Amino acid sequence: MKILNLVRRGDGTEFDLDLAPVTEYNRIHLILDRKDFLVTASVEGRDALVGDVHAPWPSPSTLFDFSRENLGSNSTIALPTWSFRYLHVRLSPGILPAEVKRATVAQFEEKKAHWTDAGACRVGDQQKRSTVLTCDLPARMPIDRIRFDVSAARINFRRAVSVVDEKGVQVAAGDISRIRINRGGTTVESENLAVSAFDHHAGHLTITV
Repeated sequence: MKILNLVRRGDGTEFDLDLAPVTEYNRIHLILDRKDFLVTASVEGRDALVGDVHAPWPSPSTLFDFSRENLGSNSTIALPTWSFRYLHVRLSPGILPAEVKRATVAQFEEKKAHWTDAGACRVGDQQKRSTVLTCDLPARMPIDRIRFDVSAARINFRRAVSVVDEKGVQVAAGDISRIRINRGGTTVESENLAVSAFDHHAGHLTITV
């Protein structure tokens, strides 16, 4: 994907994206050479770079990197399914033109899943820097994800998760997080409290957080 007309305008950064040959998309991922930032990205769709009617998307995306706090990052602009040849992107102050390196485009389809609870987990050993949980599951029931219930009062955390079966084989890995931060009038709210498993059927799991 080509980045065109990359400039600094006022305190912000603006540029155009040429999305050809992609015909439909709803996610734009920016590769930014910057850590520890919080900005918003506003987008307009255009069929031509100049002299064309602009179609602004009214919901800016919040982009952030909280490396200092070890809370992860997000540099993806979410859109409805669009087919404009060009996008004009405006970033609020915090990212310089030289820090915008690349952009990729994707079509993300989200299907609403229905989950059934399976088995029971209990807290086991409490180590210095981790918590170990053990789970007993029906022997032949497939497990596709593991979801954690975390008190709503617990915010701004990110923890690595590893899951092994009774043979010590890793069947899931990832991280869980919840972020609620307001900086300079911009608010970030993000939550991910589940990790995907690999269609696992074993009757016992050990989870380390």
